[in-house]
Amino acid sequence: MTTTVSGARRLVLAPLRGLSGAQRVWLLTAAMSAATAALVAGPLSALPAPATGLGVPWPLLAVLFALCEVVVVNVQFRRDAHTISLGELPLVVGLYFVSPVGLVAAQLTGAAVALALHRRQTPMKLAFNVAHFGLEAALAALLFSLVPAHALFGAAGWAAVFAATTFAAVLAVSAMFAAVSLSEGRPAFAGWGREISTGLMFTGATTSMALLAVWMLAQRPQALWLLAVPGATLWTAYRAWVRERERGERLRFLSEVTQAISAAPDLEGAVAALLSHARGMFRAEVAELTLYPAEGSGLPLRTTAGPEGHGQVLRPVPHAGPRPARGAAALFRAGEPVPEGLAGRGYRDAMTATLATERGVFGELVVADRTCEATPFDQEDLQLLGTLAAQASVCLENGRLEKTLVQLSALKEHLRHQAFHDSLTGLVNRALFHDRVEHALSSRRREDGAVIVLLLDLDDFKAVNDSLGHDAGDQLLVEVAGRLEGCVRPGDTAARLGGDEFAVLVDDVEGIGAGIVVAERIHAALRAPVVLHGMEVAVHASIGIARADGIDDAATVLRNADVAMYEAKQQGKNRYGIYEHGMHHSARERLELRTQLRAAVDEDQLLLRFQPVVDLVSGAVVGAEALVRWAHPTRGLLAPDAFIAYAEESGLIVPLGAWVLDGALAQLSRWRADLGTSRPFTLAVNLSPRQLTQPGLAEEVRRLLGLHGVPPSDLMLEITESALIKDTPATLRVLRDLKALGVRIAVDDFGTGYSALSYLRQFPIDVLKISKPFVDDVRRGAEERALTEAIVRIAQALRLDTIAEGVEHADQREALRDMGCGYGQGFHFARPLPAGDLGALLRGPAAVTRSA
Repeated sequence: MTTTVSGARRLVLAPLRGLSGAQRVWLLTAAMSAATAALVAGPLSALPAPATGLGVPWPLLAVLFALCEVVVVNVQFRRDAHTISLGELPLVVGLYFVSPVGLVAAQLTGAAVALALHRRQTPMKLAFNVAHFGLEAALAALLFSLVPAHALFGAAGWAAVFAATTFAAVLAVSAMFAAVSLSEGRPAFAGWGREISTGLMFTGATTSMALLAVWMLAQRPQALWLLAVPGATLWTAYRAWVRERERGERLRFLSEVTQAISAAPDLEGAVAALLSHARGMFRAEVAELTLYPAEGSGLPLRTTAGPEGHGQVLRPVPHAGPRPARGAAALFRAGEPVPEGLAGRGYRDAMTATLATERGVFGELVVADRTCEATPFDQEDLQLLGTLAAQASVCLENGRLEKTLVQLSALKEHLRHQAFHDSLTGLVNRALFHDRVEHALSSRRREDGAVIVLLLDLDDFKAVNDSLGHDAGDQLLVEVAGRLEGCVRPGDTAARLGGDEFAVLVDDVEGIGAGIVVAERIHAALRAPVVLHGMEVAVHASIGIARADGIDDAATVLRNADVAMYEAKQQGKNRYGIYEHGMHHSARERLELRTQLRAAVDEDQLLLRFQPVVDLVSGAVVGAEALVRWAHPTRGLLAPDAFIAYAEESGLIVPLGAWVLDGALAQLSRWRADLGTSRPFTLAVNLSPRQLTQPGLAEEVRRLLGLHGVPPSDLMLEITESALIKDTPATLRVLRDLKALGVRIAVDDFGTGYSALSYLRQFPIDVLKISKPFVDDVRRGAEERALTEAIVRIAQALRLDTIAEGVEHADQREALRDMGCGYGQGFHFARPLPAGDLGALLRGPAAVTRSA
């Protein structure tokens, strides 16, 4: 009796204590292989073939070994599986008529060919089985070599043969259990004694047949055919015993399933018990049960049990397909057409059976992906699955119907709540809010009172996500939702419509004044900063208010509130706007502007303006910042605030930014040719966050510098704080590549973002541009001035240059100079100028002393 590990026990499990189960099994395989090699290279290599007078070529013996592994009886039940073969027959023949080394070679070759080509075992199982086959043959040959030549056909020789085959059988079973134990990371020798005793019974019978065959080969070869009848009888007995054993095991299995389902405390436990037993019984990777509700009462619920504990419990299945008919069953094997009900599920092979009562079908049981490649699902398995389904139907129905209905009702209510509420904040979602607005409008048609809708959008929410991450953004949304709920009456509705957009329904009020009160209450509630990752973040919102006067549908009033909200954003954010007739015209204009911007990039409607940067001590113009303007065909010259946001949203900011950089460097090249290169002059160009994410940015900057003949040191690239820490590792790599070119890096509008000061040391920064609000503070008082002075001192400590933005008054210039700020730009010195005007300024006096 020869034993091989089947796919029914998985040898690959989760890693345990450093090494995975697969790695431990590979180590066992290597150890057995090494032991076999040592025996072959050592004591066995010096042993000749036994002096029995008959020599059998080892390749012929290898063929016999292969045939014995092809014609096997599979003993498989639940997760345990092995095979019974007549492998003792070629083993005993080899002991008598082949050299020990030849015997090992024949065993290895025959087993490897049969297991690889016929049974198609995986590399790990193939290596393991071949390794223990080789070790069995080597140890059997070594044991048999102890018998003297004259006693080979006597009692001593026969005893040695029985000892060798017995030892081989014990080794095979022990190796299999050891492999399972190693793969699972715990001792798994339950049933070892039973397998040994059963195996030895068959080993003894086969060995006796093999000794008779050997004796006949040596004495009367022509009488070998007489062994055909007892051999066939022995083979038939093997198969009959296996079938009887499987029949008994199946009866015990059905009894265990009934007891497990009955003992389960709830529906989930009963289903889990059923699926666990089904996987084990049919040696399947996956078992699942789909429970169908009463007609029209909800979605089917599916529970799946998979390998290594993977699965789902009572998961709603929106697209489960039609309910199967009573008694419907399906079976398909690998390579066969997939039944309609199982199409698209990704199973290699599977069986299905229905669960039904006299009221109809209420479930479908599926087992799929047979783990043992030697025996696919067959009709006998399908019949047993039908019996299991019938028994499970009775067990699940009796005593559990009420619990099931309660659980299904609770689940249905939970699903209904999920369908109409936001999963992050718990507020009403867009669908339910829309429904409640419709209901309020319908009620107001019959009764007095007004319906007010407020739409609110968080200002600069994207900067929070970009600088602090999406987890912080989610935390902020939850905090805003909580504050919003505190601002509405019990009968009103607060909702999250998606992203950072919220809404409030105020019903049955006298007029628009009630909406204004709620908006002011919301602004007051949001005034306190939110602490995110240890940092205080200010929260602002733009709110649109719309009254549903004469409006028949919710979509229209929501659209009006949305228009009013965008008007509030256009007015400067952190405020509310009330919808008025005519606002739709403004909204259409904004949409048109966004559409026209794409044509503006292609049709040369963009212009460059340059604002000087001045040395605050000497008054000399030492540089300029390149700024883009849009010469709109009908609206005139538009500043960046009118269109840059649209460029960012649409992605046009990338080609627009490339156009600005190219044009700015071309103009700088002309100034250098006109004015000479001895005078220090740095031109600043803004980079958008999207440009920083473009591959090959540094190479494009290098190309443009070379194209226009501009030294890298004359170019300064400005980035915002939010861009500085968005995707920090990638941003750091890009900035280092740019810095390696020799260009200067500046942080624009410093102090208005969310970045930590530690980033100033981490990134290759040369210049801090102090934001205009801090420049304005130097005129307001000592406390406000102190913060601006602190920024200058931080820059000095880090050896960074400082440029003050938005300098509009002489006393600002003097205060900034006294603080140690090096440079400034703003209307006090000059407004953004055309290239020719700035060139004239550069050719004139070296100092700029008043507004130009």
